[in-house]
Amino acid sequence: MDIYLINLDKRPDRLAAMQSQLAAQGLDFTRIAAVDGTGKAEIGYPDDLPGMTKPEYACYLSHLLAYRALIESGEPRALVLEDDMILSADFAKWLETPEFYGDQNSITRLEIPFDCCRDRPIRLRRRPAAKAKGCTVERVAGPVECTGTYVISRDVAARVVKEHPTPEMAIDVLLLVNRLGEPKIEVLQLDPPKAIQNRFLPRFARTDAAHSDLEGLRGNRFQATYSLPYLSPHMQRILHQGWRNFRYNARAISRYAVGFFFKDKLLKFDDRGLDGAQN
Repeated sequence: MDIYLINLDKRPDRLAAMQSQLAAQGLDFTRIAAVDGTGKAEIGYPDDLPGMTKPEYACYLSHLLAYRALIESGEPRALVLEDDMILSADFAKWLETPEFYGDQNSITRLEIPFDCCRDRPIRLRRRPAAKAKGCTVERVAGPVECTGTYVISRDVAARVVKEHPTPEMAIDVLLLVNRLGEPKIEVLQLDPPKAIQNRFLPRFARTDAAHSDLEGLRGNRFQATYSLPYLSPHMQRILHQGWRNFRYNARAISRYAVGFFFKDKLLKFDDRGLDGAQN
């Protein structure tokens, strides 16, 4: 599988770090010179573009360069890799496993989602897409962030180049939240993930997750007091009790229905075998 590494000219240190990681696993790559959105260079960024910064605009253009390279290669899919990633010690082993990749209308994320780095689970469909070699390919049901390490099909890359040649939103929003509009693409997630952004690696020294308190807060948002002055106190108590029972049962049914189709899972990156974080 072809690997396209997106790297800024002004960051040879990151290029060297990624080259070292990939070479250690016998992986070759093609460098994509990233578009720099941090300087004063003109890159076509409109000043009145809402909700999208100049660096995000440049990042989108950089990924487009990788997509065009994939289309020209004629290969069915390729790995797009940003230069601030840490790869698992067995990354190459999983990269060449065809069961991990869907059809031509899908992308497969190999990195851990940002939410899981913040100790928040992501929503997945109940039934996985595939299982192989101790890993699972999950179907992502909710929004996820970051396009640092993912395998994209040639057809999806061609859709982006044809239908969205000019950036209107961040590339991860287009692919992972909007999913290219209609028809939507399928987003798959490798579990356990095999890559993590450099800045998040130290967080995994923690052994506990801290996302359960949020559920309790959600339950308290609906505590309200209603006053029906034209009814007797006895009737008000009956109606209030009936409303509480209805609300409780509706929530239980909703949780059951969501649990039947979806699951929330906190993915974790396995950093065993790594010598340490890279710059």
